[in-house]
Amino acid sequence: MWQKRTIHRNKLYLLLVAISILASLSIQGCTASAARSTNAASPTNDDKNPRTQAEDELVADVTDALTELAITARQQDIYVGQIEQPPVRVQDFVAPSSDSALSKFSDTDGTWRVIFFGYMHCPDFCPLTLVGYRNVKALLGDDAQEITFVFISVDSIRDTPELMQPYLANFDSDFIGFAPDDATLSQMQPDYDFYYERRMDSGSQAIYTVDHSTRTYLVDRDGMLRASFAYDKDPQMIADALRWYLTNE
Repeated sequence: MWQKRTIHRNKLYLLLVAISILASLSIQGCTASAARSTNAASPTNDDKNPRTQAEDELVADVTDALTELAITARQQDIYVGQIEQPPVRVQDFVAPSSDSALSKFSDTDGTWRVIFFGYMHCPDFCPLTLVGYRNVKALLGDDAQEITFVFISVDSIRDTPELMQPYLANFDSDFIGFAPDDATLSQMQPDYDFYYERRMDSGSQAIYTVDHSTRTYLVDRDGMLRASFAYDKDPQMIADALRWYLTNE
């Protein structure tokens, strides 16, 4: 009887140990998953990529020379925007333009492109961004000749080329506008990861607002998305970053 009780206690002890080990592994797994989820959901509204130096070095192995230089510059506290790692070749698209000489995005190849997605009836972000672009262009001086400022409408129904041309000229006569339809915008979205949604739940169909992302995107001469800038970034910082890319391309 004593031996049976001893064997029973030993089995019970081993069972408790096994349960404890399994519980520990489960807790560690949950913690790791939570950490990964937190990193994945970390906001990137500012211009700092959520990467460590080790990750920078790993990414550099699969990117090009300019990206490696940008990573090094960021590590030296030189502002170059939020780096696209690796750079993305954006899709070309055909759309009505404020400039009759331009029918597709690739018509602007050969220059760097500073791009914003918005709409003409926007009461705040869009006009303020375009004012910022005007200031950036002035700060660049002669270097501005190497850059095309592009406004891509997310409201092509109302933003016709005939209306976009004088609208953009209010800010700068060199600014270019495109008005792609929804199908074209949908094809472009994976490249830039921009967002827009029309709010038609009140008022007439002719009067509505559009929620949209507010980042500025930088595409190089060959159509590679290199970086992006937060909405509220100082024009001098953007101008300095653009000049850095022009110098180091």
